[in-house]
Amino acid sequence: MRKILLQIFSFSFIFMGIFALVRSLMVKNLTNESENSLMVYMYGLGHDMRTFSAIFLPLFLCGLFSYIGLAFKNRKYNIMGGG
Repeated sequence: MRKILLQIFSFSFIFMGIFALVRSLMVKNLTNESENSLMVYMYGLGHDMRTFSAIFLPLFLCGLFSYIGLAFKNRKYNIMGGG
């Protein structure tokens, strides 16, 4: 289960890096205003975070709930026996 959670985190960081790089290239090439380019970049980064939340949160919650269920299952076997 730790591998699944690690994969979710690693893919989200990889996608965040790719989107941040692409967004910085877009801001550099498409806007000529130097004073508002940072705000445009930050607004787009916030939009990307909402997208990642919508995509990866259900997967993360399923992994977390199954990990919690596994912990309770091991506790039940220790208390009641494995029979």
